[in-house]
Amino acid sequence: MDQQVREVGTIVAERPPPRWRGMLDAMIAHRLFGYTALACTWVGCNLFFTETATDAGAQRDAGALDGGALDAPSEFALSNGAKWSDITGPLAPRIELANATIDADTGAIVGAVEIRQGNTVATNLEVHEGIGFRQAGDVGVLVVQQLVINGQINVVGQRALIILAGDRVVVEASGGIDVAELNKDRPRPGRGGFTDIGATGCGAGSGGLNGGGGGGGGFGAVGAAGGNTQGGVGGAACSTPLHQRLQFGSGGGAANNGVGCGGSGGNSGGALQISARNHITLGGILQANGRGGQQSQGGAGCTRGGGAGGSGGGILLESPIIKGNGKVFANGGAGASAIADGKNGGNAPTPATGGSDDSGGTGGGNGGAINAPAGKGNPGLLGTSAGGGGGGGVGKIEFRTRMSPTSVTTSPAITFELLP
Repeated sequence: MDQQVREVGTIVAERPPPRWRGMLDAMIAHRLFGYTALACTWVGCNLFFTETATDAGAQRDAGALDGGALDAPSEFALSNGAKWSDITGPLAPRIELANATIDADTGAIVGAVEIRQGNTVATNLEVHEGIGFRQAGDVGVLVVQQLVINGQINVVGQRALIILAGDRVVVEASGGIDVAELNKDRPRPGRGGFTDIGATGCGAGSGGLNGGGGGGGGFGAVGAAGGNTQGGVGGAACSTPLHQRLQFGSGGGAANNGVGCGGSGGNSGGALQISARNHITLGGILQANGRGGQQSQGGAGCTRGGGAGGSGGGILLESPIIKGNGKVFANGGAGASAIADGKNGGNAPTPATGGSDDSGGTGGGNGGAINAPAGKGNPGLLGTSAGGGGGGGVGKIEFRTRMSPTSVTTSPAITFELLP
């Protein structure tokens, strides 16, 4: 059979037998963003859109999935200020990241980075070329054509991060993105409370008084109350979906007894959106877990209440096709006791455990997880002046897609929205 194979990016066109040529004038097929159009001047130009050997995370069904993506409209409505017009300029065809840090405020990337131009690979420790970036209010938009993540990516900054891809985003089994520590050491949305500063966020937990534990942060679900009669109130759930507003979760309240020695509340998880024109392949872990509350600072006159856990943050994926068997977590952090910190929300569908009290029991409330609401702080065994902090509620996970995976592990459960 007389066949010719030509490749542009990861688009493979196979030329049909000679007997079919000449019956039609032309057929134009193209990948709708980021690739040169491929013109077929022979009849029946069969296009098989496959992932080549260089494509990370390739799956056996890649051809069928990619074909489905081409039947979609050229654009779907992006969320939270991202624009398809951002995908302009000299973007590199393919970016690979491993063990790197992304600043959501500036777009700076530091770490193990490879820029692939065909068979040419350039390695940069500080990347300034081949990637676009702009600020859009309280989010930063990182713009790429193809992005492959094969190591751990940590996101820092005061803004939520949007990754916008003209083609695809692949998170390999060895890769992951963590927005749990976004700007943990500076004022930020979803900050946990201190003894003199309240928590922030749409469902911020309130501080405890006179040794009462702080109230847990709420976001995808309510936070839990702090222990003892003057424990803080757990924060409310926030109703706005992520595709309408990409935002951090809410911080846990402190055990503020007026002396300045109660435990601080945990920060919430951060916020991440990945939007891809053709598909997202998820093999690794995306996480926006809340942080645990802190134990009492102790000292003379201290009434020793524990800080509350922060809520989970928000993770939004939007693409015509989302595939893979990875994991997505936005669990709440646990409350602290007077003498032990609460655990951070973890990468499992199980609750983070509260800090133990003097008897070895649980003084702080557990963090929220799938099918497990945040736990209330306990009175503790040091009397009314040692209430445990409440657990933080779960965050939010939202998929906007036409074809979604059935084997992704998440906590909390996914909220789905069908793309038009």
